[in-house]
Amino acid sequence: MLDKIFNKFKYDNPYEGNMYFVRAGGHSGDFYVSVDKKDDKIILFNVTKSEDREKVLEVPELSLNSGIENKIVELVERLPYNVYKEIKELYENTHTRL
Repeated sequence: MLDKIFNKFKYDNPYEGNMYFVRAGGHSGDFYVSVDKKDDKIILFNVTKSEDREKVLEVPELSLNSGIENKIVELVERLPYNVYKEIKELYENTHTRL
């Protein structure tokens, strides 16, 4: 339980480390992890093994919240910080190659 409490203070923004599942649309069936926030955009990294999909999406914060409200996107969980750090490292390695 204490681990969950301390995890909250490690993240830079309220979206960081959240895992989302896309229920509908062009990215249906994919899982994304929020890895950064730039201005009003949330940076999502695709953790699903799908070669034909974009690995990184920049989604306006309002659009993400609207997708959640309309059940198009589902917040699965906030990842433990050590898991999130591994995914963020993958994102940074992938992002520098794009």
